[in-house]
Amino acid sequence: MKEELKDKIGRNIDYLRFSITDRCNFRCFYCMPENTSFLPESELLTLDDIRFAVQIFKEIGFKRLRLTGGEPTLRSDLLEIVSIVSETFGSCAMTTNGSRLKELALELYSAGLREVNVSLDSIDSETFFRITRGGNLKEVLKGIDEAISVGIKVKLNTVITQMNFHEIPELVQYAEKLGVPIRFIEEMPIGKNNNRHFIPYKKVLELLHENDFIQIETRIGYGPARYYKTSRGTIVGFITAITHNFCNGCNKLRLSADGKLFPCLAYDYHVSLKGAIKSRRSDEVKKNIYNAISLKPLRHELLNRTQSNGMNRMGG
Repeated sequence: MKEELKDKIGRNIDYLRFSITDRCNFRCFYCMPENTSFLPESELLTLDDIRFAVQIFKEIGFKRLRLTGGEPTLRSDLLEIVSIVSETFGSCAMTTNGSRLKELALELYSAGLREVNVSLDSIDSETFFRITRGGNLKEVLKGIDEAISVGIKVKLNTVITQMNFHEIPELVQYAEKLGVPIRFIEEMPIGKNNNRHFIPYKKVLELLHENDFIQIETRIGYGPARYYKTSRGTIVGFITAITHNFCNGCNKLRLSADGKLFPCLAYDYHVSLKGAIKSRRSDEVKKNIYNAISLKPLRHELLNRTQSNGMNRMGG
């Protein structure tokens, strides 16, 4: 008989964000230092390890799995991973910086990818380059177009900072033009990021003329965003971990590329699944997953404590 996937305060934990690599070809200032060092390839879970782990999460009752990074498209076996997730869970979703979508979108769709969240913090080439420390905006926009054209559902994610705040109306207009939702995410003090660029979501609502927005109950995806609809019908979401804590509804765990299972993004503590996965001890993997669920905190304390892991290691 399966154990219930409930934590100690009754939250149902059935969503896994799986970071399949900590590597990234961007260096977004709110995510990682410019001189970041990455895990050796030998430390990452292999394709067979991933197949084994994904099956166990499905067996114990997880309903949703999203592939993240780092930048997941940097894994050479990504198509096989997408196929595994799609065959096991019925579909596959992924978060990406979009830099390789133009070349991979059709193959990813064929492998079973049906939803993609694309990080897009600017539609000005110079600002985009500064935020990402080297990213090519043109390639990302082409990738978004290609993903939409092959049938992948796209959502745009924008981290709100002082560097892009003035662009927010244009980003909403861009989402409107594409006919896709856009979500604005409050910057979080994760890893080395000190949050000096922080802007609360209420400032975004004010900038976008809050009176033109209607809050809607629609939930797009499986995450914590609250959604509004503009007078033109564009769906705008807000993920507000700092000013409007949503921990009481959190339903997720995060698995790192080297097999560490984190109960909460805001804490360093974790349960290691790697040894049990490598030795194919399914009962031990399950026991450790239940243990991680039991360790899930009531809420984050991001404003009062330091979390040292970089966002690229935690799965975003």
